[in-house]
Amino acid sequence: MSGSEEEKAEEQTSHSEATTQHPQQPTVGIDTAVELARRAAKRVPAYNKLLTANGVDSDAIDEASFHALPPMTKAGYLKAYDQPELVWDADLGRVVNWSASSGSSGMPTYFPRSRKSLYDSIRFHEQILRDTFHAHERTTLAVNTFAMGTWIAGSYTLMALNGANDLEIPVSVISPGIEIDDAVRALTELAPNYEQVVITGYPPHVKDVLDRLAADAPAALSQDIKLLLAGELITETWRDHLLKRIGKPNDPASIVLIYGTADAGLMGFETALSIAIRRAAEHDPNLRGALFDEDVTHLPTFVEYDPVARYVETDEDGCLLFTLDTTLPLVRYRIKDEGELYDGSTMRDVLEAYGHDELAQRVTDNHFLALYGRPDVAVTFYAVNIFFHNVQPVVEDPRVADALSGYFHMPHPENADLSMTLRIMFELKNGVAETESLRETLAQIAYEELRHSNGEYRTLCDSKKEPAHPVVSLHSYRSRPEFERKAKQQHTGKRR
Repeated sequence: MSGSEEEKAEEQTSHSEATTQHPQQPTVGIDTAVELARRAAKRVPAYNKLLTANGVDSDAIDEASFHALPPMTKAGYLKAYDQPELVWDADLGRVVNWSASSGSSGMPTYFPRSRKSLYDSIRFHEQILRDTFHAHERTTLAVNTFAMGTWIAGSYTLMALNGANDLEIPVSVISPGIEIDDAVRALTELAPNYEQVVITGYPPHVKDVLDRLAADAPAALSQDIKLLLAGELITETWRDHLLKRIGKPNDPASIVLIYGTADAGLMGFETALSIAIRRAAEHDPNLRGALFDEDVTHLPTFVEYDPVARYVETDEDGCLLFTLDTTLPLVRYRIKDEGELYDGSTMRDVLEAYGHDELAQRVTDNHFLALYGRPDVAVTFYAVNIFFHNVQPVVEDPRVADALSGYFHMPHPENADLSMTLRIMFELKNGVAETESLRETLAQIAYEELRHSNGEYRTLCDSKKEPAHPVVSLHSYRSRPEFERKAKQQHTGKRR
């Protein structure tokens, strides 16, 4: 089945399942979500067409029927209508700026942003700066190492932090982007003038910056450094390693991870409480099993979110559905991320049941989200999602196809020292011997194919040069457990 056929099938399945019984959904924020759906039905041409095509009477939308509304998807909604039809009153004049998705799965998708989107991002960043980093009490330099340009992370963070300054948070921003030399210079020349430093960026890239500081300017690491990260999961082992690097081994909340997407912006973020619960689950197998999937090999990203500003549901497949009011309003948008939701009452009950009474007492009306990620992503490398279909053409290339069985596997790229290496294991056909010439050819084909099919990987390569190149290994037929024949091949070590 082709990619487009799969997307159509997914869309038909989503619509047909919309009338079946859904999992129990959150109640806080449902009235705001219903009101948004009603307004969008009247004022957003594309949404009106989607409802009409699915036989939905927009005048009858209420709390009881909301969870049966057809989910939005990128293929069946965002790409099915012209851009003006997707925004309020079909008026692109309301768009303040545009940002692009990474293009990891193909061509980037453009998303419009309004002042309301900016205000939400300012409010959430202000909350992180104030409640976790106490930036209202001290001057702060934010060194923004997210990629700049059309992608959302760099410009979104820059505008949000500028807005936080307007809310009397004394934070100044410099945006070197992913240029490590520029970030190091800012941290050595500008940062000493401030009482604390917040480095924002993708986790492995921020680690690269800190590694460079340790080698070239170790004195800079004695500053009061905090990290604000996004783009991929981090483990508590990784957090502990970086906490030691910045001299805060006993202050886990000095490192905060954001859950954000190009589609919807900032969805949630770690807090001192969510980090404490996750770290408790790391050391308590019983709590871990009660909160998260039994088969996870690494704890999921675990954040708090605002259920009124971002109403979140889960569908029968465990995928998250988001409803939020922005320039391009999203109603039950299926982003393909799998996750679980917990309200404060549920979280308190679980914590108390497993003897974590002190943590339970800290939980009030909080809402938590566990993010397991996307099942179609093989690995995440420097915050770039590498999909199965990015690598599949490699084994089909005529230059190597006769030598390969067609099976490949991508181990998680994190090394023992927490650096990153993109590795691809290929299985040889029965009777074919490994040669250095074949390995080099495969490595070159893999590099070329990834650059061709994955725009964000292409940008990463142009920035990091050699470290971004895939490292290829060849393995004899059925010589490795990674290539065990199953109903469905597991292309990557499971890490959710």
